[in-house]
Amino acid sequence: MFPAISFGPGFLQPNIQYESTLRHLASWGYFAATTESQLSFEPDKPQYAQDLSDMLTQLEISNVDAGSDLFGRVAGDRFGVSGHSLGGGVSILT
Repeated sequence: MFPAISFGPGFLQPNIQYESTLRHLASWGYFAATTESQLSFEPDKPQYAQDLSDMLTQLEISNVDAGSDLFGRVAGDRFGVSGHSLGGGVSILT
């Protein structure tokens, strides 16, 4: 089973900017998920935090869904949240 990290991009940064970071985390055995929510000049920080949390919840759901490719592969007790700039601050809220 693999741990997971929900990653929050910085202010106005699309998640493609962090592809190398996410691939690096994956190379160390992590499921790495990110979002493109709140790409506006006035991001809703509580909603952004909820989006980061929701990604981990979705991994938990996939872990127990026998029809999912992730069935039995996600270590739900080893989740983390991280980010860059705005995403780092929001990860603390999460």
